[in-house]
Amino acid sequence: MLALLILLIFAAGGALVFTRVLPILLALPLMAVAIAVLAVPSWGMLAAMPPLETLAALGRAAQEISRDVVGAGALMLHSAYATIVVGAMVAVFLKEAGVTDQIVRLAAELSGDNPFGVSLMMLLVVAALFTTLGGLGSIVMIGTIVLPVLQAVGVPPILAASIFLFGISLGGILNPINWSVYKEVLALDLDTVRVFAAPLAGLGLVTAVAFLALELRRSPATRDTRLLEGLLDVPRLLFLALVCLPRAAGSAPGLPALAYLTAVLPIVLVTLAGFEPLPAFLAALAFGHAALGRHRSVRLLTQSVIDGVSAVAPAVALMMGLGMLLKALWHPGVKSALAPLLLAVTPSTAAGYFITFAVAAPLALYRGPLNVWGLGFGLTGILGSAQTMPPAAIMAALLSVGQIQGISDPTNTHNVWVAGFTGVTTRDILLRTLPYAWALALAGLALACVMYY
Repeated sequence: MLALLILLIFAAGGALVFTRVLPILLALPLMAVAIAVLAVPSWGMLAAMPPLETLAALGRAAQEISRDVVGAGALMLHSAYATIVVGAMVAVFLKEAGVTDQIVRLAAELSGDNPFGVSLMMLLVVAALFTTLGGLGSIVMIGTIVLPVLQAVGVPPILAASIFLFGISLGGILNPINWSVYKEVLALDLDTVRVFAAPLAGLGLVTAVAFLALELRRSPATRDTRLLEGLLDVPRLLFLALVCLPRAAGSAPGLPALAYLTAVLPIVLVTLAGFEPLPAFLAALAFGHAALGRHRSVRLLTQSVIDGVSAVAPAVALMMGLGMLLKALWHPGVKSALAPLLLAVTPSTAAGYFITFAVAAPLALYRGPLNVWGLGFGLTGILGSAQTMPPAAIMAALLSVGQIQGISDPTNTHNVWVAGFTGVTTRDILLRTLPYAWALALAGLALACVMYY
């Protein structure tokens, strides 16, 4: 009964957000509190208690919810808050100093007028970077450069956001850091994960290119894009990005050449010097302030700090709600309630495997049971202990449907930041990308059936 009520809360919350009746900013904490109210008090025992003891028990449950779900949940993602706030300060500094506008202008001039070629190049570059990078800080660092360039060549904001998210997810498939949950919970060696992840990444690339081709042709702003020409143009664009763009930026009037290094300094510090994203952003702010020379201005730095905080305030508030929801989902009462239900629907044949996970794939959204970073971590352990499915098949199912979460989930912190940066909503991203992400999940499940059944 409790499991069904929890799933009903998920369904109701998702429906209210999807239909725009309730903003996700409010839906997440409300879902967290509703789930906690169901799971924390022992309702069966309360019914048999005397009235005074019942009130005392309810008081203790309320304290636990306020402390462990609301209070601790609001602070759970504090490192992510700090990272995006400081990252936003750098983004505002680059924009107000003129660095971003100059890079975007030069990129647009050098790359020509083919959005497909530029989009494909950016997709490949982002995917390559995120085979080793990870975390919101890296996403902010890369997105601050990539997203304005995409929009500068005529790619609509919703498509720029989606292309960037496809690239992140594509690289994430091959990132060994993301395989740790399967190694720890299912006792799989990394080679087993790699054998499935490599062809899944190939399927992901095909899906992403299909998204580019179809969606750019659908959009009025990019309807005339030339697909074959853009595909053949990618090597030239990569050469321009690596060689010609830095030279042109260095010789552009109005800004010292060193100022442009502010945009890439966080990436360099994180990837080559082992910095954490937050101090890398702070170092970039200090470097940019010094590099402006005679243009140096305390007022500009102060404005960047203030505007950076205000720019990401909605994202910070949403992450507070997300932390509350995660705390509620990780409560032992929730896990124990859902375990029997999940075991009851565990498939044992290839057909059952494909149909079950294909239909249930959207449960990877909103930190649901198939989301490895939500309830899915517990689900992995439950399915593994049941021994009704090969451990590699469990890994393949969660990695496949996880692409829906990685690309489309409105509760992803990176989706929240990307949506805010491009001026769209997480709902817009969900609607635009879900058909493609679901198709990728189905392809991955079919591959798993061939490999493990």
